[in-house]
Amino acid sequence: MMYDGRSGGAAPGISPHLAVRARMRHDLRTPLNAIMGYSEMLLEDADRDGRAAILDDVERVRQGGRRLLALIDEVLRPSPCEGGETDPGDVRRAIREGLRPPLDGVIGSTNVLLEKAESAGLAQCLPDVRRIRDAGLRLLALIEDDGLTVPDSSTGAETGPRSDAEAPGLDVVPSPPSVQPVQPAIQGAAAASLLVVDDHETNRDILSRYLQRRGHRVSTASGGRQALSLLADRPFDLVLLDIVMPDMNGYQVLQQLKADQSLSQTPVIFISALDDTLGKVQAFRAGGVDYVTKPFQADEVIARVENQLKISRLQKDLGRQNQELLRKNEELTQAQKRTDLVFSALAEALPGTVLDGKYRLDERIGTGGFGAVFRGMHLGLDLPVAIKVFRPLPGNDTPDALERFCQEGIAASRIRHPNVVEIHDNGISSTGIAYLVMELLQGHTLAAELSDRRPLAPQRTLEILLPVCETLAEFHAAGILHRDIKPENIYLHRGRDGEVVKLLDFGLSKIWGPSGEQTQITMSLGDTVVGTPAYMAPERLLNAEYDGRSDVYSLGVIMYRMLCGRAPFETDGNAKYAVAMMQLTAEPPSMSALNPSVPRGLADLVGRTLSKDPGRRPSARALSVMLKNAASFA
Repeated sequence: MMYDGRSGGAAPGISPHLAVRARMRHDLRTPLNAIMGYSEMLLEDADRDGRAAILDDVERVRQGGRRLLALIDEVLRPSPCEGGETDPGDVRRAIREGLRPPLDGVIGSTNVLLEKAESAGLAQCLPDVRRIRDAGLRLLALIEDDGLTVPDSSTGAETGPRSDAEAPGLDVVPSPPSVQPVQPAIQGAAAASLLVVDDHETNRDILSRYLQRRGHRVSTASGGRQALSLLADRPFDLVLLDIVMPDMNGYQVLQQLKADQSLSQTPVIFISALDDTLGKVQAFRAGGVDYVTKPFQADEVIARVENQLKISRLQKDLGRQNQELLRKNEELTQAQKRTDLVFSALAEALPGTVLDGKYRLDERIGTGGFGAVFRGMHLGLDLPVAIKVFRPLPGNDTPDALERFCQEGIAASRIRHPNVVEIHDNGISSTGIAYLVMELLQGHTLAAELSDRRPLAPQRTLEILLPVCETLAEFHAAGILHRDIKPENIYLHRGRDGEVVKLLDFGLSKIWGPSGEQTQITMSLGDTVVGTPAYMAPERLLNAEYDGRSDVYSLGVIMYRMLCGRAPFETDGNAKYAVAMMQLTAEPPSMSALNPSVPRGLADLVGRTLSKDPGRRPSARALSVMLKNAASFA
């Protein structure tokens, strides 16, 4: 057989002589893994069935295995001065001279252990003791009888057996068909279906028994093709995969798993005697979730398996939750589309309708998130008015929601203020239409004034925002938060005496009663955060406690946009979730860089309103005073 990085399992890019040493460590560690693994299982069960009589001998064998492992690593550790080639004869000689004496000790201790177990009648221990003895003899054959696989670094040719069945003159003891669990899995981890893939029978047996003792269901495969066949027949929660196997190496098996959509998410832990760094890197790049080096410790294997099972289950749960969320979101979207169609048709048909014999709806003059606004007439007073008609949405189309809609008039009328749109009346008509009757405004919104993305002069900015700030201060003092301050809700009304700034839309307001009891007036969907993310304070996005300074933050976003011609936080397409994340984590670009004409004091004031920490923001009352002072140098 020709040895190369693919068939032998060495990582691409490793030098030939390092590949030789990596492969030799693999071949020597394989029987050593059996010696240490079976001795550990015997020690685990030492307090059962009178096995304490052989405890010292088993421990002596395990310690001997550990010494052999240290010697293998020492003999095969490359010297910094070594050249690019390794002479196979020199390598065999060093291995034989270094390992033969301690291996003789392990084999001798195992023979003593076998005699004691037979004399004590410990029949249940005998199969594992014989496996330790056979592994010791297999290791002896590798180092003494030219059975060691030594790839020639110049030709790449291999010599020596690759699996248990090829070791000269040795019989492999098959593992029992099943082992009943004797202790529970790690607390909180449910039993899982696992697949162990290794071309060495002893490795499959040891791993299977480790995992079955923890309550897991274990199947085994002796090679990559058999493993793929088993995976195609039924799902497994996790695969433990050897790298060096005769038919397909572990990297090739994982590559085929990843190419199959139905199997691509199956977590794979590599377990191999190859311990070079490049090999481990290749394993993780191929998609392995973990890597365990042989000889392995039982506790380490169990801990890594249980950890990856927990991660896998969490990922599956998250995937199911995401699918459910997508399904519900699609249902909500479709329901909203149906509602929009119905409401649009209704809005087209409403002109000419008279509500409760008092208010006639004329042409539609605006549409918002929660309704349509019509120019109308108070028939009794012959007074032009604006009439807002409720748009039903999933989650706010109940009788209680209609009552909350009508309370927008309560919120706005608790304080009469020249800079708040006046509410004349509200109600639910005999035909079930919820409506608000407001003063009819003439002019345009601040959003329209900012639509060309040109900065406004500082003086113009203050002329518009100072009345808004003073209005908010009055409402905050009365226990009312607006919660949706944005350019669309600031109206520049052309009155008889000139421009009057009007604050609109208290449909999202929150009222705090005299006793501190909270009443939410909201057209939100269930318990979701209400408002407009691009103007929303970080604490509101986090569903944390908030007060009037959240409205101040929104006002700061508007000031920044007015003075700079753009919002402080923008992304391609201005996706609302991306903008919301920037509100939480990013700092706005320097105002002086965007518009050098902004006075430094005013820029500093805007910066304070945009602080992530509400405690560093001024109140609306304090901001009003600061804006008045700023007007003197604007």
